[in-house]
Amino acid sequence: MNRHFNGLTLAALVLAGLNMRPLLTSLSPLLGQLRQMMGLSSLAASLLPAVPMVMMGAVALLSASLMQRVPLQRLLLAGLTLLLLALAARGVIHDGSWLVISALFGGLGVGVVQMAMPGLIRQRFAQRSAPVTGLWAGALMGGGGLGAALSPWLSDHLGEPLALSGWALPVLLAIGLWLYVRVPTVASTENVALPSLWRTPRAWTLAISFGLVNGGYATCVAWLPDAYHHLGWSAQAGGSLLGAMILCQVAGALLMPLLARKADRRPQLIISLVCQLIGMSGFLFAPLFAPWLWAAIAGFGLGAAFPLA
Repeated sequence: MNRHFNGLTLAALVLAGLNMRPLLTSLSPLLGQLRQMMGLSSLAASLLPAVPMVMMGAVALLSASLMQRVPLQRLLLAGLTLLLLALAARGVIHDGSWLVISALFGGLGVGVVQMAMPGLIRQRFAQRSAPVTGLWAGALMGGGGLGAALSPWLSDHLGEPLALSGWALPVLLAIGLWLYVRVPTVASTENVALPSLWRTPRAWTLAISFGLVNGGYATCVAWLPDAYHHLGWSAQAGGSLLGAMILCQVAGALLMPLLARKADRRPQLIISLVCQLIGMSGFLFAPLFAPWLWAAIAGFGLGAAFPLA
């Protein structure tokens, strides 16, 4: 019975992970059409990826107090519901400013889920937390790849509104599965007095390092398809390039943590950062020479760095 419920929990975890990134990646291949359809300004286009990332960071700062007061399952359902409403609203939005507001609430929902999921993994899979975390990271990135690759096709066949709001359907499925899965409530004792991290150099070092890794990811997700659109590529080709990059991120997220069996993970982190440097340099200095190779190398590095960090 326990194995059965662990299997359901893993399925719910993967489905939730698949829904964490289409909020961002479904937009980037369609920026050209959205500029024409909604009169999307350059400022609004830059805010679409930035606002969700800021909201995720803001939620992370509140994570300790929220997780001491609210059960994990409620947090997960609340976050998924916010994401569902934000994505569904995009089907009736015709103005760039409202699209940014949907990104704000969607980013808040994603931040809540991402805040709660590590706690659930530690609670339900204490002996297998590393591979399950890699599975979560792989699902998260894989969902981003699906959003990038499928959104142009959906736009061509269903139109931009449905191409953006249609991603609410898998979120609805995830909510249904999490309503069925039973996450045991841990008995709450006294609130644990957490140490202050503001004066801890290692905390700042880790935060800056992780922030830089996520900054590279956010830059590619937001601007890679649009950059190649300006170089003459179609929306579908740009989305496919981003999808290929994210597929290599999934490979890095699943494979590299398996090699990090020692407590010191710096060698693997250095390898991942060198891959990012090579791929990003290729995009910068020779974007049309071997774009698929640059995407594969940078994607593997970005994907590997995320679970290692």
